[in-house]
Amino acid sequence: MTPHFPTRLAILLMTSALLTGLRAQTGIFASSPSFTSPTVGVTSFDGTTQQAFVQGASNEGGLLTTDGNHLYRVGYLGIWRTHLISRVTERLATFQPGQLNIAGLTTDGHRLFIVDDNSNRILEYTLNGSFKRIVATATSYVTGLITDGEYLYWSDEEDGLFRRKIDGTQTTKLLDTFQAFGLSANSTHLYWADGSIRRCDLNGGNPQVLVDLREVFGDTLPGGDSPNYFTKGLTVTDTHVYWAVLGTYRGIYRCGLDGSNPIRLTNIDYSGESSLLAYPNALFPEPMAPVRPTLDFVTASHTATLTWPSIPARRYQLLKSEDLANFTPSVDLITSSSTASSMTFASPAPRAFFLIRKLPGQVPP
Repeated sequence: MTPHFPTRLAILLMTSALLTGLRAQTGIFASSPSFTSPTVGVTSFDGTTQQAFVQGASNEGGLLTTDGNHLYRVGYLGIWRTHLISRVTERLATFQPGQLNIAGLTTDGHRLFIVDDNSNRILEYTLNGSFKRIVATATSYVTGLITDGEYLYWSDEEDGLFRRKIDGTQTTKLLDTFQAFGLSANSTHLYWADGSIRRCDLNGGNPQVLVDLREVFGDTLPGGDSPNYFTKGLTVTDTHVYWAVLGTYRGIYRCGLDGSNPIRLTNIDYSGESSLLAYPNALFPEPMAPVRPTLDFVTASHTATLTWPSIPARRYQLLKSEDLANFTPSVDLITSSSTASSMTFASPAPRAFFLIRKLPGQVPP
C-alpha cells in the first residue's frame, strides 16, 4: 500500500513590508488625543532635536502605536496609518462623531486593540481598519493598554492592573493601584505613572516606585503652589523609560529601566497632551519583516518540518487553517535560540495552510 501523503500542503507567508536599504524615522513620537492638535511630533532619544513627523487635518488627533513598519493613530474621527520611512499617510477607517471615545491603543503587529471609553470595552480591529470583535470589558475607565503578543494588559483608573489572553480567556487582576496612566511593557515588566514612575513584574509581583517626581524635580513652585506632574503618556525602550508631563513642568522625561538618572529632556512636546511612543521600542526592536519558511516532508514517518530564518531571543506563533479563512494557533508560542527555527508535526491530510507569525518583544531572560 502506498502511504498516504498530502499533495496540497501550503505555506501562507506574512505580508508585512520589510524595511531594507532605507532608514525608518526613530525617536519619541508624541500626539494629542484632543481634536485641536493633529500634529504628530518626534523628538530624538536624547531630546536634542524636535520636528513634526506628520500633520493631520483639524480634529484628527489621536493615540499612537506601531507595528514596526507603520505608525498608527486612532482618534475621535478615525484610524490613520503612516509609513515610518516614506511618511505617507492613509486613512483606514472613519468614525461618526461620538461613535468611539478612544482611551487606549496597542498592537501585536497583526491587529489593533482599541479602548472605547463610551463602553469601557477593548475592541479588536484589523490593521486595515475593520472591526472584528469585543475582546474584554473593563470595570471602569481604562487609562492604559499594551500587549506583548500573548496577553493584553490594561490599567483601570479605579480598580488596578489587569491582563487577559488575546484569545479572550483567563482574565486576571494583577495589582491594586489607583489612577495608573500610560501603561507600557518590555519582556519582564509593566511600567506606568501615577505621579510617580512605577513598575511591576508581568504577573503583578514586586511593585516598586522608580522615580518620585516631586522628590526628584521639585515639590514647590516659586509662588508656593504645588506643581502638577500629571502624566499620561509613557513608553519603554530596551534601555529607558520615557514619559510626558503636563501642566507646570510640561515636557518629555526619561530614566533608566531601574529608575536611575531621571532627567527632563525637553520643555516642549508636540502633543499638548499625552500620547507617547518610542520606536524602536521594547516590544518592536526591529521591523516586522516577512517570515519565509521552507517545508520538508518525511514520507516514512508521515511528518512535515517547517524551517524559517529567525531572530535569537524572539517569539513566533504557528497557526493552521483548512480553508484560508480561519486560522487557529497550532503551536501557541515558539521561542528562538538561533538564526534558524523549525517545527515538526504530523502531516495533515488532505490539505492545510500554515501561517508563521513573529510576535513582538523578546524572550524574557
